[in-house]
Amino acid sequence: EKGWTCGTSVCGRGQYDGYAIYPKRFSVNITSHIEFYLARGVDVVVLLSTRDRTISHNSKFSSHCKIEEVVKDEDEMALTLMKEALKKYGKGGSKVKDGKPRAIAVSYEAMIGLKQAYLNNLYVNLGINSTYAPKFEDGNEKYISGKTGGESKSTIGSLVTSAVKSFPPKPLSSPLIQTEEKIL
Repeated sequence: EKGWTCGTSVCGRGQYDGYAIYPKRFSVNITSHIEFYLARGVDVVVLLSTRDRTISHNSKFSSHCKIEEVVKDEDEMALTLMKEALKKYGKGGSKVKDGKPRAIAVSYEAMIGLKQAYLNNLYVNLGINSTYAPKFEDGNEKYISGKTGGESKSTIGSLVTSAVKSFPPKPLSSPLIQTEEKIL
């Protein structure tokens, strides 16, 4: 898919003149993004959201890119950029200072399976003091083949939920998961 866009549905009609113009399909270099903000004194942490590769592919192909080769190339580029960011700025990364990671991988499927427990852990890792709990809805269901009506769960979400039931968490003195019990 070629062409340029300002990122709005009315791009090119004069309403958003002066906005940056981007190619319709592009990837963000996560590492240079982190470095840009660190150089300006911004305390930046990037969340790298991962999804089941098959579901991610099906989602992209069905909703906004019908060119198989482009879908595959973009997926590979995204993984390459994420790996680079984690290698340099993830926990134990070569450019991590003071032990504070700047790139943290999070899993959509784990979040859907673990729900609030996963989100609370993420809050702790990011230093966010919150107990906010959204309604968790599995957006993957529509991409799972063989769905036969009724409630369907992704395989990963079901496995994560089963693992949590098999290994119940230790009692905590606070409503948030303790830092030592990090999932990430």
